Amino acid sequence: MVIGIGHDIVPMERIRRVLRLYGTRFTNRVFTESERAQCDKKPRPTACYAKRFAAKEACAKALGTGISAGLSWQDMRVTHDRRGKPALVLSTRAMDVLTRRQRHGWREVVLHLTLSDTDSCAIAFVLIEGIESHEPHR
Repeated sequence: MVIGIGHDIVPMERIRRVLRLYGTRFTNRVFTESERAQCDKKPRPTACYAKRFAAKEACAKALGTGISAGLSWQDMRVTHDRRGKPALVLSTRAMDVLTRRQRHGWREVVLHLTLSDTDSCAIAFVLIEGIESHEPHR
């Protein structure tokens, strides 16, 4: 069962401008240490930051809160599995927000994330899925 859906589109120029104006003040506020390390070693760090920013916005929308109600940018972290597939990791605080939205009987909650970018924008789509107790695990 779908718990929440969120998507976001971020203009690359917006992130480029913010990075130029605020630099580490922006990146330290919005991104975790591991996200900053990942993006800073990329040949196109702006695209990396833009995709992660879009993912955090999309996740906050899927959670139904936006960046509010005690939820911060760093409560959502973008990571990748061994094959490079993007994934979201939620902090305890973000998990608490999600738990408040859960129905009794969900065996598991799965976060799905897809990221894409072009020269002009980054796009993220998040789907939060609740697996019912009686559904077979996928």
